Amino acid sequence: MKKQSGMTMIELVSALALMTIVTVTVLALLNKASVLWSGEAHNEMQDGEVDRFFRQLDDDLRQAVADTAGDVSTNATFCIDAPKRNLDAGERNSFLCFLRPSSPRDFEQADNSGEKWRLSLDCVKYASNAAGEIIREVYPLYSDKPLGTQVKEIWEDESEPSPAKAASRIAFTRVLVEDFSATALTPIALPLVTNALPISVTLQLRAFKDEAERNEYRRLLDDPSEDAILHRESLGVPYTHLFPFPTYGGETIL
Repeated sequence: MKKQSGMTMIELVSALALMTIVTVTVLALLNKASVLWSGEAHNEMQDGEVDRFFRQLDDDLRQAVADTAGDVSTNATFCIDAPKRNLDAGERNSFLCFLRPSSPRDFEQADNSGEKWRLSLDCVKYASNAAGEIIREVYPLYSDKPLGTQVKEIWEDESEPSPAKAASRIAFTRVLVEDFSATALTPIALPLVTNALPISVTLQLRAFKDEAERNEYRRLLDDPSEDAILHRESLGVPYTHLFPFPTYGGETIL
């Protein structure tokens, strides 16, 4: 009798097992590649957004002006501080506030009726909030109050901007920020409130991909153990940028 060709049950089971192993391996590799690609795409998006923020701030600071001819109490034109780390919900903390040239002078209708003189200066203010955003606001200045008084009032105001200012507000929309600090490289201790420009400003921040990573970083801040420190440093991406000023205290408001 001729022996029939074909696969035995053991051979069939072995072939199915081998195919299962190959399928699982391929799927695992595809999943890993997808995760890596997604992570790279997010990092590129995050780098791009942080870079846009630094370029916007760099453009503002390069236009900063200072009045060195008067008392700081009435001619404050540059303020810088390190934001508080833990903010209650709804609070904001200013970390940069300075003057820059604006549109030509003209008359504008005052809030309490009548007209007031619009200066060719804006006060630019950067603040951080509890949601991990960095917010930029632009305030036009007027001649009805001393210049330094207006800047200090804007600097110390922690409330949300009015609808008129909200239109000029920009913020990180996809990047959560923590551990933000601003340092002026001058012999003056922080906070710095002055009528002269600093030599340079160094800004540092740590950006996170989601709320869970940021919350984990915050949880580890109070843990002094070496493992906690190492784990904390592995979370998020740190960014540092130095902004030099073209001239130390040489710009004058006209």
